[in-house]
Amino acid sequence: MRVEDNKKCPSERRRMVEGYMKIKAFYLTDLATGWKQLTGDGDGDAFAIFDVWIVGDFLQLVEKGTKLVLEQVVTTIASVADTSEEQFVAYYDRLMPCLKYIISNANTEDLKMLRGKAIECVSLIGLAVGAEKFMRDASEVMDMLLKTQTEGGDLPDDDPQTSYLISAWARICKILGKQFEQYLPLVMGPVMKAASMKPEVALLDNDDMQGVEGDLDWQFVSLGEQQNFGIKTSGNFEIT
Repeated sequence: MRVEDNKKCPSERRRMVEGYMKIKAFYLTDLATGWKQLTGDGDGDAFAIFDVWIVGDFLQLVEKGTKLVLEQVVTTIASVADTSEEQFVAYYDRLMPCLKYIISNANTEDLKMLRGKAIECVSLIGLAVGAEKFMRDASEVMDMLLKTQTEGGDLPDDDPQTSYLISAWARICKILGKQFEQYLPLVMGPVMKAASMKPEVALLDNDDMQGVEGDLDWQFVSLGEQQNFGIKTSGNFEIT
């Protein structure tokens, strides 16, 4: 082989790896879509596929994968967490650090969608594994999400991160319950802005609360003697 050809090998190898990852991502879409059916009968093979294809390669994908492949992989993880619920605890410790790394470092304009999907994924994992497991990361995750608005100012209406943030706060509110109160002064601005556009958030006085008490689709936190902040925590969040 000529020297010139040898010089091209790294880039050729990289293209081959990227091509393989794209093919892999294509099949991951089917895996995510059919996950509930695959695991409905308790078939361990589906989890074995997930363990090898996703968990085993995720760190390498974060370090070397393309944006589109990473987006698909993160979406698949979110879908698996959403449907497998407490069974996802087995994968938590290996996946959560990588997802937090993406949220912390995907700061450029072209990575906003990836960051939004990672935010969605982390909050769905939190719901899946429950408060006891997620609590150790909850504060760090919330700090990272809040930096999105405190460091960069108000997000524009068309920023893809906005809807992911609102939905993530809803899920984390459901996980933390009363402990979410400490974050309310920081999230109320974007939440109230979203309330004018989206039906998933509401600000109700005590009289209005009588009509929604017992509604399991909503999570409410008291803001004081008369005000209650609510976020709809089910039925609205579609994994995209």
